[in-house]
Amino acid sequence: MLWAGVLVLCVLSLGCGLTEVLQATPTPSPSAPAETPGAAASTGTPEPGETPTATSEPGVTPSATPEPVATSTVAPPTPPSPTDTPQPSATPGLGIVSFEVQLEDRSGGGKLLTCTWQTASALGTRIIVGTSLRFAPWRELPPNGSTTFELQSTVYRYPTVTLTAYDGLGGEVTEVITLDWPCPHTYFFEGEVSEIPAACPVDAPYTTQGAQQAFQNGLMVWIPGVEGRDMIYVTFNDTAWQHVVDTWDESQPEDDPAIVPPAGLYQPIRGFGKAWRETPGLRDRLGWATGPEAAVTVSYQREITESLGGVQYYRASGSGIIRLTGLGGAPGSGNWMPYP
Repeated sequence: MLWAGVLVLCVLSLGCGLTEVLQATPTPSPSAPAETPGAAASTGTPEPGETPTATSEPGVTPSATPEPVATSTVAPPTPPSPTDTPQPSATPGLGIVSFEVQLEDRSGGGKLLTCTWQTASALGTRIIVGTSLRFAPWRELPPNGSTTFELQSTVYRYPTVTLTAYDGLGGEVTEVITLDWPCPHTYFFEGEVSEIPAACPVDAPYTTQGAQQAFQNGLMVWIPGVEGRDMIYVTFNDTAWQHVVDTWDESQPEDDPAIVPPAGLYQPIRGFGKAWRETPGLRDRLGWATGPEAAVTVSYQREITESLGGVQYYRASGSGIIRLTGLGGAPGSGNWMPYP
C-alpha cells in the first residue's frame, strides 16, 4: 500500500510538471512570419520564453506571404547577318567567240541547217531553231562544236536561230542569226498593207468568182472551191462569224414559197437560202436579207497554224480584207475584224 501511494504521487507530480512546461511554451501568433522557402530551418527545441523565428538575412524583414520568383523567357541571340558579299552572276569571261550557220536546199525537199560555234568559259550550249514556236527544233550541246538540223518547212518567214551559252552559276549569253528563208507563198494583199502576218500562208493566193448578200445583222459570202469545198462565210455585226458548207445543187428548190419576207426585205435563195433555212439558229440570228445576192470576185488564204483554229483571210471585190480567227463552227467560236 505504501508503494502504491508513492507511485500515484510521482505520476501526479510528473503530470503537473508537463503541464507547466506546455503552459510555459509560447504559441506563435498568427502574425508571425512563416519560414521563407529555401531558408535554413532552425535546429533544436526553443527554450522556454524564446519566440521562434525563421532564419533570414540580417536587416531584411521577412514578408508574411512568400513572393513568387519572377521568371522570364530570354530569346536566343540573333545570329549575325552574313557579310553582303556580291555573288557572281556569271562566270568571268563567259561569252560566244563565234557562231555561224549555213542553210542549204536538200535534194528531197526542205533545208539542211548547219551550225558551228565556239564559246569561252561555258558549261554547255543550247540551239533553238525558230521555224516553229510550239514544236521548235532544239538541242542541248557542248560548249564548242557543230551540228545539223534537217528541216522540212518553216511556219514563219525568215526564221531565227538562237545560240545560248550558259555556265553553272546561272549566267547566260545569246546570239541570234536570221535565216534567209522567206515563205514559199505570198499573201494576196502584200504590197497593199504595211503589216504582213509573221506566219506563212498555207497556199498561194486563191481567187475565184463568188457571191455575197447583206442581211439585217450581218453578211454572207460564198467562196466555192476553198480547199476542196464550197464554203459560205457568215460575219455577224457583233464580230462573231460562222462557216457553213454549201450543199445546195441545181436539183434543189431555190427558195421556200411559204416564207414571205416583210416589205423591202428578201428571203435568200439557192445556197445562201438553204444555209439560212436549215442551219440551226442562223435565220433568227442573221435576220432578213436587205437586198438580193450579187456576184463578186473573192480572194482567199489561210495561215499555217500550230494549233486548232487558225487564221483565214478573204476579200470580196468592193470591200476590205476580212481576218477570221478561231474555229467558226458556230457563233461564238471565232471572231472577225477588218485587216490590218
